[in-house]
Amino acid sequence: MAGRLETHIVRLQQMRKEVLDGSGLKRPAEDAAEAVDPAKRQRIAPEPSAPPVEIPPLPTHRPISVAELFTLTTDQRALGMNVRAIPPDMAAPVLVNLLRNHVTRESLHHAVNTVRARYQEVTAPSQPPIQTTTPLDDEDDYEPDYFPTEDATQIKNRLEIENTQMVRPPPVAVAAYKLPAPAPMAPAQLDAFSYAIADRMFENLARLMVSKEPQDNKRGFHDSVVHGAMDYQAYFRMIIRLAIRPFSTAGDGRDIKGSMNGGSDQTPLTDYVRQRLLQFILTEWQRRISFAVTWFTEEYVSEKLTESNSSANTDGAVKAIGPSISLPPTSNYKRWILRFLSDLSVYLGSGKQDLKFLVRFVSEIPLLDEDILKKVAQYADDPDRVSTVSAAVRYLITYRPSVKEQALDALEMVWRCKWTRLDHCATMCANFLLRRGPCKG
Repeated sequence: MAGRLETHIVRLQQMRKEVLDGSGLKRPAEDAAEAVDPAKRQRIAPEPSAPPVEIPPLPTHRPISVAELFTLTTDQRALGMNVRAIPPDMAAPVLVNLLRNHVTRESLHHAVNTVRARYQEVTAPSQPPIQTTTPLDDEDDYEPDYFPTEDATQIKNRLEIENTQMVRPPPVAVAAYKLPAPAPMAPAQLDAFSYAIADRMFENLARLMVSKEPQDNKRGFHDSVVHGAMDYQAYFRMIIRLAIRPFSTAGDGRDIKGSMNGGSDQTPLTDYVRQRLLQFILTEWQRRISFAVTWFTEEYVSEKLTESNSSANTDGAVKAIGPSISLPPTSNYKRWILRFLSDLSVYLGSGKQDLKFLVRFVSEIPLLDEDILKKVAQYADDPDRVSTVSAAVRYLITYRPSVKEQALDALEMVWRCKWTRLDHCATMCANFLLRRGPCKG
């Protein structure tokens, strides 16, 4: 067995050597007879090119339309098809697939060159026809037309003679055109236009609010009107400034903030705009409580700036706005905030949401005095709102030290109303029992 094993090992080594020696060699060349096999040559032969499309000649009539210029087919079905009936979004992918899969480069170049040649033929100037009716009998009778050429000097002299012969009209001075000044408007007509503009502004505000209603947790209006951010916040601030900033009409010196002349029963423009603001906020007061805060903040700042400007010193320096405990009853801020609180009592309830919005309003308005806190305390006349009002006043006592004393008086008023109501109920029950006599059980 040892001899047979040795023979087998030698044979395996030879096989391994042959494999390793032939691994780096290339494959042998193909047979020449097989390379020119007709069957293989047919398989790799190029496809025959498509015959050129038959293009009809241009019509003989003139002028030629654009459709006739680009018509490169004689198929009557294609010519009678109305391509305007195909929608553009459907025609676009069809044309892309047609140009990519069914139109070759040669056929496209042939069609473009044909259209270019047609266009050059159509736009080329037409040659005058040659008169062949009258034959030329003799060369001596032929006299061609003579067109003398002029040099620069002759052309200049001719133009000067023509200019001297022309009669020029004398120049007329044209004055600048100015539109006539408009007729002065009557006060009643001016007031009517002012109210119409205010109504239109509120219509635009309602349209902006429908497009994007703000969330209640978004506080402040930081985009100023002068920056061009005309969204619903900037538009609302512009309406507020229309109401609170004093202005007068040009020409007659009549202040629109004053009373209307002629005994009109309409409200002045600024008060009319404030009334519309009040109605706009109370329509959805829970979602638009921030609008009320912005309104009264603008009112307070405007009044304090007016007061500081009126009390400026002789050097022209304006005094800083200082804290004020109370405002006069004629103040627009105080008058309209009391009216807002009076109208809000109809909508205010006893839920947690109502408490949240009431606390937010009384904590963010710029000024709280005794009259405003007394108006808030009067909400406690409704037994269901005692806890809501007391919680709002306690919040002011804790987090607004500047009105702590007035808030304590308002809280005392709330609890006094509560116990007075309980005493009144106990008295009514006692009178009822006295009339009915002793009650069994």
